[in-house]
Amino acid sequence: QNMADQAKGSLLTKSLKKWSRTKTKVLQNLGKAEKTLDERLDEHAHKLERQQEVAGKLHKELKGYIHCAKAMQAASKNL
Repeated sequence: QNMADQAKGSLLTKSLKKWSRTKTKVLQNLGKAEKTLDERLDEHAHKLERQQEVAGKLHKELKGYIHCAKAMQAASKNL
């Protein structure tokens, strides 16, 4: 029961945060609230996006490498 209560609380918290963000975005688009600009945050966000791209490429290359290594091992056993 305790875990169920935590899950409900977590869902409620996430929903409230999402609602708050949506409200803020709508107010910003209507010009009722000021958009905050944080150049440092934007820079870090850009770096994070770049890291994710590079990590995705690395993951793809590693999958190929592992596939080839397994194929070599299987071929070696067959000899």
